[in-house]
Amino acid sequence: MKRIVAVICSLIIAFGQVTAQDEGLLNSNFGTFSPYGGNTNIGLGTVPLPGVKLSLSQATDQDWFRLVSHNSTLEGSWRFKNSTSGIDLNLGFQHAASGDNNWNLTLTPFAKVGINDDKPESNLQVNGTVQFHVNKKVNFLVRNKEVFIGQPGHKTDLFVNGYISANQVEVRPDSWSDFVFEKEFKLRSLPDLENYIKRNGHLPDLPSEKQVLEQGIELGEMNRLLVQKVEELTLYVIRLQQQNEELYLQLQELRDSGSFRSEK
Repeated sequence: MKRIVAVICSLIIAFGQVTAQDEGLLNSNFGTFSPYGGNTNIGLGTVPLPGVKLSLSQATDQDWFRLVSHNSTLEGSWRFKNSTSGIDLNLGFQHAASGDNNWNLTLTPFAKVGINDDKPESNLQVNGTVQFHVNKKVNFLVRNKEVFIGQPGHKTDLFVNGYISANQVEVRPDSWSDFVFEKEFKLRSLPDLENYIKRNGHLPDLPSEKQVLEQGIELGEMNRLLVQKVEELTLYVIRLQQQNEELYLQLQELRDSGSFRSEK
């Protein structure tokens, strides 16, 4: 580190025009450095801070320094820039051909970090994909309003390759099944229902076993369908009760008229 500082000091002296020397401070058009007791402190654009080897000061929305890249396929420079607010640090790559800037990282003094976002409003704000993995196996992935835990590749907003444990789960479906109790609803006859089950192997309106195994189930919709079947079953029970009462009354009439004799 001392050698690096010494080289920088030499460059400042060699290429900068020294204008004054006062109490160990040497000023040049590059900045100021102070060789106190063999410990050189350098200030670029400012007087060196006490105990700090290198102090930098830069105007708002100006580069602190650049690292130039001469890659054959991608030429440009990494920019360390003072933000427009004057208090944030922007780190990004400027393409030599187009001049476009990609601000890859932004740091603020308020414990806020922006990745591909130069104006973070939270402690960590990412404009893009977030991925955590172990041994190249994805464990957590966030992209395009989708969250994958365990394994990406499913067309859902949240996919978990494993068990989910929760104390409460709230589902808000778009519709419910109380239309079964409306007067306009036509309940299947029991013979019709029996024929449907014989032909298809499952209840009407419910998915088949093959559909469930291949496509899964939508929790809210499946609960709505199950409640619908319970309500339909309730109507069947009510109708059977009404039929039983009618048969009982007819039987009583036959007994009272003496036209019916029960065998003992």
